[in-house]
Amino acid sequence: MSPDPEDRLLRSVALRNASAIQQARQRAEDDLLRTKEALEARTRDLAQSLSLMQATLEATADGILVTDHAGKVETFNQKFLEVWGLTHDEVEGQDHRLLVRHLAPVFRDAQAMSSRLDEVYASTAESLDEMVFADGRCYERFSRPQSIDGHTVGRVWSYRDVTARRRAENALLDEAARERAARAEVDRVSRLKDEFLATLSHELRTPLSAILGWSKALLLGRRDAASVERGLQAIARNATAQARLIDDLLDMNRIVSGKVRLEIQPLDLAEVVEAAIEAVRPSLEAKGVRLQHRLEPMPELIAGDPSRLQQVAWNLLANAVKFTPRDGTIDVHLQRVESHVELVVRDSGIGIEAGFLPQVFDRFRQADASSTRSHGGLGLGLSIARQLVELHGGSIRAESEGLGLGATFVVRLPRSVVRLQPARASPATTTGTAPDGPAMELDLQGVKILIVDDEPDARVLLEQLLSGCGATVHTAPSASEALALLESERPDLLLSDVGMPERDGYQLVQDVRKLSAERGGSTPAIALTAFARADDRSRAMAAGYQVHLAKPIEPNELLTAVGSLIARIGAP
Repeated sequence: MSPDPEDRLLRSVALRNASAIQQARQRAEDDLLRTKEALEARTRDLAQSLSLMQATLEATADGILVTDHAGKVETFNQKFLEVWGLTHDEVEGQDHRLLVRHLAPVFRDAQAMSSRLDEVYASTAESLDEMVFADGRCYERFSRPQSIDGHTVGRVWSYRDVTARRRAENALLDEAARERAARAEVDRVSRLKDEFLATLSHELRTPLSAILGWSKALLLGRRDAASVERGLQAIARNATAQARLIDDLLDMNRIVSGKVRLEIQPLDLAEVVEAAIEAVRPSLEAKGVRLQHRLEPMPELIAGDPSRLQQVAWNLLANAVKFTPRDGTIDVHLQRVESHVELVVRDSGIGIEAGFLPQVFDRFRQADASSTRSHGGLGLGLSIARQLVELHGGSIRAESEGLGLGATFVVRLPRSVVRLQPARASPATTTGTAPDGPAMELDLQGVKILIVDDEPDARVLLEQLLSGCGATVHTAPSASEALALLESERPDLLLSDVGMPERDGYQLVQDVRKLSAERGGSTPAIALTAFARADDRSRAMAAGYQVHLAKPIEPNELLTAVGSLIARIGAP
């Protein structure tokens, strides 16, 4: 029986559908295969790109960090770990901001670092900052946002080491600052020199004008006795003032060059101060200034140069008279305070500004150096007074509550608790010379002294001078040997030269001060040196010496300094 036409049609349709389905399946399988191959190729390309990117990150000298938009760490290079001192596990997947807060101690300003990081993440702009670690390292931090379709998806951070560059820049800035300071100092010194020369010219010419004017007037004759008397008094008064100016200049020159010589002898300081008061009494009476004084009797004499100490008292009194108005008062008080004798000169004058107090003893310095100043002088008196007091082993200070409230000057001199004896014959020295004048004798029994000097003759001279007073003396030719003797012998006093080879006296006393007190670190020290400028004295004191004496050393001056320092520390 033949197939039904309808069945044939259905079968034909089924066959065609099956063929179409087969073809579609084949096409789908082909498309899938192509897609798979494409994905594999993309995966290989992506892996290669990631590998190249990581290789690039590792090859750069900067520390690189990549985070998402919220701050989560995506990737980083090894240099980044080295910058922060972290491990791979401590960084991977962490929150960048939390990481910075956790590392706060490594930054100089951790709070500012953290706040700045929050600002950067809240912004869509690039940023450039500088971060400074506590150990001094300095890094530039650059951040660039990564966007897709206008939306920030992350940030790339780079950290570049700029420590060397910053140090070089800072060094240049420091050098520039030093140059500016040096130029300013040169300008200051030049200005002070000009002011001083102008003042010097004025101060010398003023009395000279009176002397020449009255001299010529008197030579013309036709003067009555009263006019002649008045003229002669003016000439004498102005000649005395000019001589005093010249003496001040010469004194300052001798002090700066270390050529001041003290005539040390036992003295009653009350008598010295009384003589200074009598010397200024005419000025007091002429100006109508009242002076009150209380000079307590001293049970013992002190060792000093009477003329120089009288010069100190006179300078302080003359200064007080100069700056005290008519009908003002000056109080002078001499008293014993513990181991010192204290001289206080207090006036009711114009006072001293707080800003000028630290400079009041500087030479050639005056609070008013203008041409309209009310008071004359060269600005040397107080500087000379300080130098002379310190040469006696004492100190001087100025006090004032301000302008219009007067000023007070306090001199402290060490009392002589060592025994002053009549001079006896000085022991012979290897130099074949004897000190000028009679030597003051100190009883230094029980006192151990260490002398350090690279010159053998100087060591022998000092040893004989001090051992002749009963001291036990040890000597050393170098700083190294001196340090060894210091710890083994434990002297009561150190006398050291400054200019020595290898290690000088400054380095020696600095090394001594680094020792503990038990090892001799607090041993008092005197610098004996040919470096005699004011700057040399300041440097010696700053290094750790208590006394600075300029060579050549006069025996009485040295013995006074030794005796005063021994008395001050209470040694045997």
